[in-house]
Amino acid sequence: MKKFLIILIATFPTLLFAGEGEQRLRAFLENTRTLQASFVQTLTDERDVVQQQSSGRFSLQRPGRFRWEYHTPYPQLIIDDGERIWFFDSELAQATVKSVDKAFASSPAMLLTGDEPLERHFFVEEFAMEGERRWVRLTPIQEDGEYKEIRIAMTENELAAMAVLDNFGSTTHIEFSSLQLNAELDPSQFQFVPAEGVDVIIGSEILD
Repeated sequence: MKKFLIILIATFPTLLFAGEGEQRLRAFLENTRTLQASFVQTLTDERDVVQQQSSGRFSLQRPGRFRWEYHTPYPQLIIDDGERIWFFDSELAQATVKSVDKAFASSPAMLLTGDEPLERHFFVEEFAMEGERRWVRLTPIQEDGEYKEIRIAMTENELAAMAVLDNFGSTTHIEFSSLQLNAELDPSQFQFVPAEGVDVIIGSEILD
């Protein structure tokens, strides 16, 4: 759950030689200032057996801010405020905070909110056609991460799905729906203030 999402924008000459799916992806990200959507997330193992399914809602504001909120099977919240990433488990009353650094720049969690060219972190190629969907494969240039590739499906006008394949054979597939583009968003939703009684974990240190 903590491996998700960011990065993009391309130059016009690159678009001239890109496939249709890649063009759609680049245009979508270049023109997206804010985004809200619902999602269904499915985790499968190396044998394609479903291990977990969850759903929720997410929001992003480019560059560098997102809110990923799980509603089922249990509530969980991930917030990037531009400087730190918070992981909050309400059932455990526990929040983990990490600094946003270069290690996150090529991560799936940063793919949709970054403002750097794709080619800085990924090899980009057309992958497959699936009805109206065009799949694009993004393979990280640095091979020392936790995942080996990201696949993104675009319809003609919007983001349809994302799949993250990790180095252990598991795949996290995310289906998006009810997308809202470039709406005005409340900045407070990209901030996290721990409530009284919540344990905050910074590395191995717990602050009451």
